[in-house]
Amino acid sequence: MGRFTTITRSGTVAADVSSIVALVSSTTGYTAINPYRTTDPKLPIAPFGPEAGVGAGFASAGKDGKGT
Repeated sequence: MGRFTTITRSGTVAADVSSIVALVSSTTGYTAINPYRTTDPKLPIAPFGPEAGVGAGFASAGKDGKGT
């Protein structure tokens, strides 16, 4: 089996829950707030699957590594 790393970040956002859920459940929305963009503004991100919901996701590969 491969080795997995879990990274957790937290913060406070002045917005209602439904707005946040809509943002993070879509590939476009999450790409816009991806925390790795702060340290790697040119981070290549490739969305896959549907725009939102089950199966939506993205792959990235930047200076901090790669992942989905």
